[in-house]
Amino acid sequence: MYEILQFAPQYKDYLWGGRRLAGFGKELPPDGPVAESWELSCQPNGLSIVEGGRYDGQRLDQLLLSDRSGWMGTDFAESENFPLLVKFIDAEKDLSVQVHPDDEAARRLEDVPYGKNEIWYVVHAPGDATLVAGLKPGTTPDQLAAAIAAGRCEDLLARIPVKAGDVINIPAGLVHAITAGLIVYEVQQSSDTTYRLYDYNRRGADGRLRPLHVEKGLEVIDFAPGDAPLRFDGLPNAVPSLSGDVSSRLLVLNRYISFAEIDLAGEATWQADPRRFRILTCLTGSVTLNGNVTVGRGRTVYLPAALPGLTLSGEGRLLVTWPGDPELREELMESVGCETLAAATALDPA
Repeated sequence: MYEILQFAPQYKDYLWGGRRLAGFGKELPPDGPVAESWELSCQPNGLSIVEGGRYDGQRLDQLLLSDRSGWMGTDFAESENFPLLVKFIDAEKDLSVQVHPDDEAARRLEDVPYGKNEIWYVVHAPGDATLVAGLKPGTTPDQLAAAIAAGRCEDLLARIPVKAGDVINIPAGLVHAITAGLIVYEVQQSSDTTYRLYDYNRRGADGRLRPLHVEKGLEVIDFAPGDAPLRFDGLPNAVPSLSGDVSSRLLVLNRYISFAEIDLAGEATWQADPRRFRILTCLTGSVTLNGNVTVGRGRTVYLPAALPGLTLSGEGRLLVTWPGDPELREELMESVGCETLAAATALDPA
């Protein structure tokens, strides 16, 4: 009944996109920019459809909710919503400066179940690349509002240098923007709520300035985000139940998202976890799962919680996502200590 699921990507043609995802195994539409490739989504405006196998053509949301415990895991037996979304982003031009609400604000302002905490894994970066991640210390709501109204807020934005392989934590409430030249793999809560604060005075295809969401954005910004690090080197070889010709970095371990980078060079096994599902994306190379499912570069698969274990063979870099894992967090805190874990990963202190 349960099998590894593959999907047809859902492409988004936002004006800042490019054509570089063709180099990551994507069969792009013949014309126009492709800004995002939604790899796995239960959002209505980018819903994943199963491609191939027993469930070919079925909507992912309907399939998962038909048997929550088996497909999603026992932790989600009573859940009415799928918690995560993964995508590739090709930023040929700068994205808008934006912010996302947390769960409470999303329910209050938009009547949706999830806010939007997200993680960026930098796939490609030019030599001098930076990202917008936060505001400069001391920036006040009035200062930011005035700068937006004047059509210039660049001087208030904090930037950090990035390179390929960097992982950046973007919590809800943090002002942020992906900048021109970057290709990013994003893992986020299952939400499409974005408050655009500033868009470099660009006009859309209709010739009009793109709409901003300043009032709501100012309401959800965390103007005192503290000094928590945004970038992480990861905790080596801490992915549970993974063994064989493989090395890994555990990169994120917060209440919403667990995220790891896995380098396979031969054969490996990964024990099942009936409590929660996994999402696997092949970044480089090619990997065969359970002897019959080949995952090439740029492809994403869904691993049901009830799948009885996994064998991996081949060579390549994999990015693996699963929901927040409090049991693993407690285990690692005991073995490596809270400070080490927090410094290595995007650890949620709550």
